Amino acid sequence: MVALFLFTFGLAALFGLRQMGYESEQVALKHIVAGTGCMVAELLDMAPARMEEPGYWMHLDADKDGTTCNEASG
Repeated sequence: MVALFLFTFGLAALFGLRQMGYESEQVALKHIVAGTGCMVAELLDMAPARMEEPGYWMHLDADKDGTTCNEASG
């Protein structure tokens, strides 16, 4: 029963993200997972990301320059 709820909730979340402008459910899912940290975002090829791009999370923009996960490369 819990698995069915989680599956349904996950589908609804992905559909909602798709409606928000992501080009595919895969990109939406990668965006969500990328929010866990820069290492994960870089592995998913979602970083560095600029504001308004998939993969941008404010908490990953340490220097607040509008680009995530670019601090280590400088």
